[in-house]
Amino acid sequence: MSPSFVLSVSRVAMVCVAISTVASTAEESPLPLRWDPATGENVRWVAELGSYSYGGPVAAAGKVFVGTNNAQPRNPAITDDRGVLMAFRAADGAFLWQATHPKLEQAFDFPLQGVCSTPTIEGDRLYYVSNRGELLALDVEGFLDGENDGPIADESAHGRADADVVWRLDLRRELGVVPHFMSASTPAILGDLLFVHTSNGIDESGRVPAPRAPSFLAVDRRDGAVRWGDASPGAELVDGQWSSPTVLMAGGRRQVLFPGGDGWLYSFAPEDGKLLWKVDGGSVVGTSAGDRRNAFVATAAVAQGLVYIPAGRDPEQGSGPGSLWCIDPAASGADPEARVRWRFGGKTATPPPPGASGAGRAAGSFARSIATAAI
Repeated sequence: MSPSFVLSVSRVAMVCVAISTVASTAEESPLPLRWDPATGENVRWVAELGSYSYGGPVAAAGKVFVGTNNAQPRNPAITDDRGVLMAFRAADGAFLWQATHPKLEQAFDFPLQGVCSTPTIEGDRLYYVSNRGELLALDVEGFLDGENDGPIADESAHGRADADVVWRLDLRRELGVVPHFMSASTPAILGDLLFVHTSNGIDESGRVPAPRAPSFLAVDRRDGAVRWGDASPGAELVDGQWSSPTVLMAGGRRQVLFPGGDGWLYSFAPEDGKLLWKVDGGSVVGTSAGDRRNAFVATAAVAQGLVYIPAGRDPEQGSGPGSLWCIDPAASGADPEARVRWRFGGKTATPPPPGASGAGRAAGSFARSIATAAI
């Protein structure tokens, strides 16, 4: 039997839970119903992280990568608050290397939140968005291989436990993006294209400082060159933008979905950024005077040709009525409502069809959500 594992991240540690894979049939045994880091029950290894870890772990290339903060410094020379991306050996949890990012002012980079972007790995390259609003490509080996890959050769740290930056695109300085409290998006890949939300958002007064800055971006993942950008939300943003894009095939063509901070779900042609369709997902928020439009924080999930996504807000905005949307990305016609299969929640609702998940529940019983649906 060959070993396998599942990863779980708490605020302060990453736990690798042991499972077993039957090599002859490739059938995985059931996941353990419980694990306990204190006793070691069903635990392969535990790795200490910072005090907050919003970026989910990703296992690839024999390593595990995860975003956190610098509350438990790995480098004794760097002890201030920073965003950190850490790399561990998947087999035993040994720390390998890290990338650290100094903080911006609080309005753009809230204290102690760390790196909130879950990295995307393709081959020997890792892509993520730092807390400073930078889209980066790293070598998955860091400097452990003794090589400095890519055009960037002036990294501030070159030790064996440091990150090897291949290229960097500063979304704030180069594209004029103004993030709201944090930059966070998990890149999506299609061929040589890398798609990402820029995190352009509102300021603390609710104003949009950079309405013409792109909200959605496609770059060449080989060198970080911008292929196209889109600023559709513009001055209609009601929140920050911390969602992530989704690539899918629907209606006979590839599409890339970008949930917007204005409450609209946008679909673009991946190759050139042409708008294919959009659906208003933040339109109904309730009846009380204090309610505002919802936006999208969750990422669109796709199953059996349909798109599922809940609408929500920054949790600091408090609770309020929300909606769970089911959208047909292959529907034809110019009417955005024709794409809506069903909607659960909100002031008014198109109820799910009989037998569908959520059928029979009252409209308005779904609150704002930042969680990505699982199907």
